Amino acid sequence: MVHSRRSKTWHKSEGPPPALEGPLAVNTLLQEGRRLFAGKLHGPESFTADEEGNVFTGTVDGKLWRIAPDDSLTLLTHMGQDLPECGSSTDYEPVCGRPHGVRMDRHGQLIVADSYLGGCVPFAFLNGLEISSQTGIIYFTDSSSRWGRRHVTLEVIELNSLGRLLSFDPQTGSVTVLLGDLYMPNGIALSPDEHFLLLAETSIGRILRFWLKGPKAGPRRSSWTT
Repeated sequence: MVHSRRSKTWHKSEGPPPALEGPLAVNTLLQEGRRLFAGKLHGPESFTADEEGNVFTGTVDGKLWRIAPDDSLTLLTHMGQDLPECGSSTDYEPVCGRPHGVRMDRHGQLIVADSYLGGCVPFAFLNGLEISSQTGIIYFTDSSSRWGRRHVTLEVIELNSLGRLLSFDPQTGSVTVLLGDLYMPNGIALSPDEHFLLLAETSIGRILRFWLKGPKAGPRRSSWTT
């Protein structure tokens, strides 16, 4: 069952973006990185790690991978069919799958949001994923009710607001629409204290803050334009 808390509201800006200082200060740390698995991992997007230091990610060819602390690479599964054409064209994504968000839940289980596959509730473009370590609630985005991931360019060009932020309660099996009318909602992140959730609206370059706790909790939202 899907419960809707959809509400049309005006986006209220909380002023200019935060200053680039402290944890947000400009740095060059990523310039010291090294490239791994060239030609093996195609289009990895989301990453998560377990307590043993294993890193998990999904790729554009519908595969789910584990990267061990010694940098060894293991194929865990195919989200859909294992076809030679998987990864060669977005036309094959509906049958091959496209794992986007990946996260570990509080019990050490790997949760994957595939843009096309999985779940009994109809979704068109599953994308971002976060899991509460306190409650086990799974938060995720459905970027569009019209266009699938393979037509993402059309989603951006149309500049529509057909996306949603949803939650899934593993205890009850219920899915709740937390926010609707979103402009291609993409990645999401919980605050360290899990009082709010940040969400990126990709097609308009905006960050929303959705309060989960406190007096501001509910369908009201605040935003920053990036």
